[in-house]
Amino acid sequence: MDKLRKPFQGTWNIIRFNWHFYALAVALVVVVLLIAGNLNAPLRLASFFLIFLIIVATLISLGVSCYIYDFSELYKLTWLDKLRFNDGEKIININAGFDETSRLLKEKFQNSSLSVFDFYDPEKHTEVS
Repeated sequence: MDKLRKPFQGTWNIIRFNWHFYALAVALVVVVLLIAGNLNAPLRLASFFLIFLIIVATLISLGVSCYIYDFSELYKLTWLDKLRFNDGEKIININAGFDETSRLLKEKFQNSSLSVFDFYDPEKHTEVS
């Protein structure tokens, strides 16, 4: 099977869909840094610890996402290798508006019939990612 995903595509998608969380983290770090310069030593130290926690939590989250979406076997679909499909077998893929797997399934199971159902409705699903 050809390589169908770009390097770090999963991590980039996480950042793209949740950009507001990362923007908030950066803004919070900047605000705390600006305030920390005017604080006494113990509060300044606590401010730097808070900045450290924000950065570490963000990096751990991105690291885990990178491992799962970019370095694991998730999108290679090797976990489906135990399933045996006959030619013409029907496969159903259900998604919520962002389909990264139908193309992969079609490539992996070329002799099967793939039906894709997307239940995303932009009128009803207006919440942020």
